[in-house]
Amino acid sequence: MPNIASSLGVLGTFIGIAIGLYNFNANDIDSSVPQLLDGMKTAFYTSIAGMLASIIMKSFEMHRIRAELSKEDSVNYEDSIEVAKIMIDVIKELNKNILENQSFMSDRFEKMDENSNRNQEKIINELKISNMDTSRKQDELINEFKTFASNMAELNSQSLIDALQEVIKDFNNKISEQFGENFKELNKAVGALLIWQDNYKEHIEITINQLEVTANSMDKV
Repeated sequence: MPNIASSLGVLGTFIGIAIGLYNFNANDIDSSVPQLLDGMKTAFYTSIAGMLASIIMKSFEMHRIRAELSKEDSVNYEDSIEVAKIMIDVIKELNKNILENQSFMSDRFEKMDENSNRNQEKIINELKISNMDTSRKQDELINEFKTFASNMAELNSQSLIDALQEVIKDFNNKISEQFGENFKELNKAVGALLIWQDNYKEHIEITINQLEVTANSMDKV
C-alpha cells in the first residue's frame, strides 16, 4: 500500500505538469507562465500528498509489526532484517520518484525559450522552493526510519541494532550524493540560460547599431 500511495503521488505530479504545459505558448510567455506555475503547484501538491500517505501507512504498519512482536517471547533475527529491508526499499522508491520528477522539471526548464527576465526569476524561485520542500520531506522519511530503528532496538538483539544503524548510514550517504548531483544539474541549467541571455542581448545591441547606421545613411541621401 505505501508503494501504491507514492506511485499515485508521482502520477499526480506528472498530470499536474502536463496540465501546466498543455496550454503553454512559447510565443506568449507573459500569459503562459501563470498557467505553467499553477500546473507545477498541483504537481508538487499531489507528490507531497502521496509521500505523506505513504508515511502514514508505513507508520501504521510499524505499529502493527511492533504489536505482533510484543506478543512473542523472542523475535526472529532474519524476519526483523527483512522488515528493515522492506522499509529501505520503500524509501528508495520514493527517493527515485522524487529525483525523476526533479529531472523532468529541469529538462523542461532548459528547453523553455524565455523572453522575459521577470518570468525567468519567478520560475527559478519556484524550482528552489520545490527542492527545499523535497529535502524537508526526505528528512521526515529519515526521521520515521530512525524512530522505527529505535523501536526495534527495544525488542531485538544488539546484532540487529548494529545492522540497522549500518543500513541507515548507507542510506543517508546515498541521499546526499543523489541530491548533490540534482542541484548540480539545476545550476548547469540556470548557467546555460544566463549565457543565452547575454548572447541575445549582444545580438539585439548589434541589430540596433545596424539600424542606426542605416537610418543615418538614409538621412544623408
